[in-house]
Amino acid sequence: MKALWLVTLLVGSLLVQSTQAQPLPAQTFEDQWEKPVALDESVNWLIVSLSMDAGDMVKQSLDTLELRDLDAYQAVYLADISGMPSLISKLFAIPKMRDYSFRMALAKDEEALEALNLPVTDTEAVNIFRLQALDIVEQAAITDQEALTNFIRDRLQSASDQAPEAAQ
Repeated sequence: MKALWLVTLLVGSLLVQSTQAQPLPAQTFEDQWEKPVALDESVNWLIVSLSMDAGDMVKQSLDTLELRDLDAYQAVYLADISGMPSLISKLFAIPKMRDYSFRMALAKDEEALEALNLPVTDTEAVNIFRLQALDIVEQAAITDQEALTNFIRDRLQSASDQAPEAAQ
């Protein structure tokens, strides 16, 4: 019970409400299979990793939750690989990413990421943005594996599970 309270407190303290929505530009990235991934008005959640450690946390959380199709949750996972040498990314990193069970948009150059102008507070954290029509309405920066898994389960999955009920 104490651990659950602590995790709830951690996740709650990491959440930052925006008082004024910040718009993002629509943009298309490539995934690890060189297929387009659109960041457009249909996306409600943007998960961003700017470091290898943050990327490992996202992978572990998505694997733990057995999330294969982020599109079903109106979510895009964007991994920044712009700092990786091109040869390394092409020969080793991207082929390894093709073994992942989920799609991930890849920011291969800094310009693509800079064009988003994301209000990132911690480059070592997993940054999660809740979007409405490409406006950032909420954001979280999470550095704890368990908190990330709980956040994705509680926020992304529960929001998606409630959507069909709202439509009925």
